[in-house]
Amino acid sequence: MKNTFSRMLENNQFVKLISLLVAIAIWFGVVNGIDANASRTIRDIPVQINVAGSAVGKLGLKALLEKELLADVVVSGERNVIGKIKKEDISIEPQLIGIVGPGVYELRLNAYDANSMGFEIQSIRTPTTQVRFDRMTTKKLTLKVDVAGITIPDGYVMGQEHVSPTEITISGPETEMALVESCVAKANIKGALDKNTSIASTIQLQNAQGGVVESPFIEIDNPNASITIPVLKKKTLPVTVGFINAPAGWKSDTVSYTFSHSTIEIAGPSDSIDTMTEIHLGYIDTRNLSIGDTYTLPVTLPSGYMTVESIPNVVVNFSDVGNHKESC
Repeated sequence: MKNTFSRMLENNQFVKLISLLVAIAIWFGVVNGIDANASRTIRDIPVQINVAGSAVGKLGLKALLEKELLADVVVSGERNVIGKIKKEDISIEPQLIGIVGPGVYELRLNAYDANSMGFEIQSIRTPTTQVRFDRMTTKKLTLKVDVAGITIPDGYVMGQEHVSPTEITISGPETEMALVESCVAKANIKGALDKNTSIASTIQLQNAQGGVVESPFIEIDNPNASITIPVLKKKTLPVTVGFINAPAGWKSDTVSYTFSHSTIEIAGPSDSIDTMTEIHLGYIDTRNLSIGDTYTLPVTLPSGYMTVESIPNVVVNFSDVGNHKESC
């Protein structure tokens, strides 16, 4: 038996196998006996800020973050536990202490074993962070239009531009919202326009001096606008009147009258204005007509038309009313 064991020791393969088994046993002893604990750094864990039910929430304050807050945490515990930890297993929250109103505060961070895995928090690499708090508010504003660079060819005129929507609602922190006085849909057009044109535009918030107010925390319920620029074709037309309740045999050509404006230059859509031949002012009752009478009649145009010289009324002056009075 002794000789057999001696011969086995003389076998190199046997010695190597024994050495390997001993090394493995030693390694298991170190891992499971001598050093069963380990530490590890878990990186980029989101910081959760929940003000609901807190004194901060009761003040009406909200945390304003331009980007997600992240922190690195050093944890320790049993080696088999530490190796399984994920970012979701650690909760990081700031201490909401000393916050009395809107402003930027330096807050200390606390980390927790969120899922009770049995590890310990050794440290947070950056133990504090700055957080801004403010109250949120809303405001309604009438949308204005600012269009530049428009050129209109001869024979055309630009009508009053309009925008959709006409009103917007903005919401954001009180500090920035207090700066906003107006909102404008702006557009810069290159080239001549000879027809109605619609342009997509973004909305710009402005302060009292006309400067731009920008904030990542202000939200616009409808950030895009559509500006419509009416481009109308011009045409000069004569004005006319009609008569009612004329006696038998009476002819309108026996009446002499003049207009304060015998022709009016108007502007309208190019696809329909060419069909218009006159501007009819209305009707005059001949029963009450006498020499020297004057009538002020409104200039009424179809929807989408306008008078180029902004003439709202025409005065009709009668110098001769014919012989219908005698006929009566």
